[in-house]
Amino acid sequence: MELSLTVILILILSGVIVAVINTFAGGGSVISITLFMMLGMSPLQANVINRVPVFFQTIASSYLFWRKGLLDVSRGLTMGIPMIMGTLVGANILVVVNEQAFDIFLGLILLVILFFIFYKPEAWLKGNEKLQQKKMDWKSFAVFFIIGIYGGFLHVGIGYFLIVALVLLMGYDLLKGNAQKNFLVLLYSPFAIGFFIFSGDLTFRMASYGLIHAIGNVIGASLITHFGIKWGNNFIRWLIFVVVLLTALKLFGVIGFPEFG
Repeated sequence: MELSLTVILILILSGVIVAVINTFAGGGSVISITLFMMLGMSPLQANVINRVPVFFQTIASSYLFWRKGLLDVSRGLTMGIPMIMGTLVGANILVVVNEQAFDIFLGLILLVILFFIFYKPEAWLKGNEKLQQKKMDWKSFAVFFIIGIYGGFLHVGIGYFLIVALVLLMGYDLLKGNAQKNFLVLLYSPFAIGFFIFSGDLTFRMASYGLIHAIGNVIGASLITHFGIKWGNNFIRWLIFVVVLLTALKLFGVIGFPEFG
């Protein structure tokens, strides 16, 4: 499909929605990938193009989190090492997966995450100072390496897995955990993009769709970062709950998915 004014507006407006969901929750990439497919891209192409707006979205959100003093850059860089390594592995994986089985599996994982969000709410709202001061051990390294593999392969839903790891394993509350999550995605995204450019799977024409979508992503990330910080941890917890539940219901085929255009 050509880049008409209508398509450009759809890309920008949907980018705002996606960024609002992704910055403080996750799963917004489901919308991006679906939209790219509706514009004529294959699932693989849509998955690749999606990395472009995500990169710019996390630049904006990470900068704003840093300005607010919520981003632990040095520790983020440490956690980013295994994530980047995993990303390069995931980007190289060429496996034929049964799409329906994968959707069901991801839906089940999301329901498990819902349980953890409300099982120990104090952990999500207050954080754990002792865990935050603890150095990275081999278990933490392995967890972020595995998450990196997933991010390099698909990316959709990675925010959920990062939030669980950052809160329950690394001791952040939801607000600081979201800051670290955005920073980690920012760190590994260029490596995924670089790999796909080198492999020939990301062309300039494909990237142009992602860049236009990124305009909305930056706007949405800037807005939700400001208001999310004002509204606090409890707002973020309920936002994650709603988004995770809707995403899981979509994966199970209980509800449909919104169409653009």
